[in-house]
Amino acid sequence: MSICYVDMLALARTHSLFRMLMLCVTCCIPDVTTARQVMMPEGSAGSRGAQKSALAGVLYDKRTDQQLGSLLQQLKAAAGELDPVQAAVVRDATRSYTRETALPKELAQRIAQLETDAYVAWVAARKESDFSKFAPFLQQWVDVNKQKAAAIDPSLPVYDVLLDDYEKGMMSARLDEIFAEVRTG
Repeated sequence: MSICYVDMLALARTHSLFRMLMLCVTCCIPDVTTARQVMMPEGSAGSRGAQKSALAGVLYDKRTDQQLGSLLQQLKAAAGELDPVQAAVVRDATRSYTRETALPKELAQRIAQLETDAYVAWVAARKESDFSKFAPFLQQWVDVNKQKAAAIDPSLPVYDVLLDDYEKGMMSARLDEIFAEVRTG
C-alpha cells in the first residue's frame, strides 16, 4: 500500500516516530533518478524534462522538509531505545537527509532536466554515430556532478563523494587497493 508524504506526517501524531520514519524511508518518496524514458513520443522530451524538473522540486521539498529533519534528530536522541535494525534505518535516513539538504533545490531540478536532455542527445548521437551531439551534455554532467559533490562535502575528492551514492563508505583509495590486488591475481 502506498502512503503519501502528507498522510505520513499526519500519522506522526498517532504513531511512534520510528514507524513514521519507516513509512518515509520505505514507501513514500520515489527516487527521481530511476525514472526512465519509456515509450516517449518523438518531440516530447522538452515536456518530459520540464515534468521531471518540476517533480524533482516537489520531491526535494518533501525530502528536505524541516519536520523530517526534526524527527530524525529526535530519533537519533533516542538511539538507545532502538534495536540494531531501527538504528541502521535512522542512520541511513539521516545520511540521506543530510546529503539531500546539502544540495540547492535548483541543482536538483537542473539534474532532473539534464537527465532528459542528455538522454535525447545520446539517442540521436548513437543513431547517427556522432559523439559531438552528445559531448556538450556529457560536459554538463561532469560539471553538475562536480557542483553536487562540492555541495555535499567540499573536503573530499569529487569521486569519493559521488562514489558514496553507489557504494556507501567506499573511497577511491580503497578501490585502488582492490584493483591492485585483482591485477596481481
